[in-house]
Amino acid sequence: MKKSFNFKLIAWFLVATFIASMPGSVYSMDTIRSKAQWVKTNAAKAKEKTLDRLVKKYRATQELRRKKAAGTATSAELKKLERQMRNIRRVAAAIGITLVTIAAIAGGIYGYRWYLTKAKGRGKEEKSSSEEDDDKYQTILKAIQAGDKDLLLSTIKKYEKRIEQKSGSAKEEAKKDSYLLQRGALLSAFDNKKYDMVQFLLENNAPIDWNMLTGAVDNKDVKMAGLLLKFAKLNSYFKSDNVGSDLLERSIWKNDAKMAELILTNYDKPKLKSSDAYSVISRKNIEMIKLFLDRGLLHANQKIDNKFPLEIAARYGNKPVVQMLLEEYKAPFNWSALVGAIKYDQHGIVALLLQKGTQEDKNDALVYVVSTDEWLGDEQNRIKMIDTLLKQGAEINSSNYSGLISLIQAVDKGKKAIVKFLLRKGADARVTDKHGRTPLEIAYRYRDENKELFDLIKAAVRMRVAEPALEFLPLEIYEQISEFAGVEL
Repeated sequence: MKKSFNFKLIAWFLVATFIASMPGSVYSMDTIRSKAQWVKTNAAKAKEKTLDRLVKKYRATQELRRKKAAGTATSAELKKLERQMRNIRRVAAAIGITLVTIAAIAGGIYGYRWYLTKAKGRGKEEKSSSEEDDDKYQTILKAIQAGDKDLLLSTIKKYEKRIEQKSGSAKEEAKKDSYLLQRGALLSAFDNKKYDMVQFLLENNAPIDWNMLTGAVDNKDVKMAGLLLKFAKLNSYFKSDNVGSDLLERSIWKNDAKMAELILTNYDKPKLKSSDAYSVISRKNIEMIKLFLDRGLLHANQKIDNKFPLEIAARYGNKPVVQMLLEEYKAPFNWSALVGAIKYDQHGIVALLLQKGTQEDKNDALVYVVSTDEWLGDEQNRIKMIDTLLKQGAEINSSNYSGLISLIQAVDKGKKAIVKFLLRKGADARVTDKHGRTPLEIAYRYRDENKELFDLIKAAVRMRVAEPALEFLPLEIYEQISEFAGVEL
């Protein structure tokens, strides 16, 4: 019984320390302290009782070790010695483990308390800094809305003075905050369209943001853009012509001629993309087109995506631009422009272009309208375009560059309504093209497929033969005779 008392004490130590060090233990810190106090009290009581026993056991063990060394120990004494030495080693190991465990628990407790103290102090510091930031931003916003330049500048300067009181990484961080503060102030003035405050902040070195410049351009705010560009040129990045090209492109998207003029005034050599140039010509903004022509970004005789400006303007029905290019910028006649205007039924532009064209151009246009398969409208629209060409001086019985004649082409295409219209306008049914073909010959070839057209041309030929004798008759009587002859002109 006496020998097992030390092991019970050690067991109590191990149980208490194990319970205290369990992860996720349900024991509170008070419970752990009470257990530790209990262990301490029992250890003190056991100290007095076990001290004598330990001394006696130590002396007995030393005696057995001397006998073993002298070779006089019996086998029973040797076994007893071995058992005592084993027990001593176990006790030493248990004591070592217990001390390490207690040290770990104590270190964890003190470390946790230190963490709580620091975290609490840091939280107070962050809260104080956040409240301070809110206060200064509110002050800046009020100053901008009220137009109070003194309050605005004093708030910014006050914050900048604090930077000088800091050092190292804290100073660098404060500089970033100062930059953001000035940028935020400028952005607030920009959003509220406080032009005087924007200028005041820029004069005091507030940093310009790219989004502010693009925002002013997108919002067509020429006054704001002018303020920003005035100070942006002091920055090497914003001074680049590439920036000017990007801003110019945005002004084109917004179709804003005044903004484009402002940008061209502030940048010497911005580039104009071909797609943007095409967009400028296609829109009916004469002011912007004239601006680009005068600044040399567009040329009346220079192609854009393989099309001349005159072609693009005609294609989109931009009559004022066509007139300006022809009259002010001396753009030459362009056949592709005429074809585009014809296809998209732009009668006014056709008339303008033909004023610059030759007689052969007019005759060629007439044959094209009669014979083309690329016509986008119906037959009535085609007839109206033929009438426009005739009014502009196209000769109905003359051939084009290729020697083709409008009436023969209409018969060859089987277009009865157009044939009737041409005959009413004076087309000669006996005319011959460069290949020696006549309308009657072509109609006869297709008589089985289109008998009405053949009869129409045959009657028209008869009328042309009899015309010299009927020239003195009024138009009404002439039409009645034509109808009697079998042709409704």
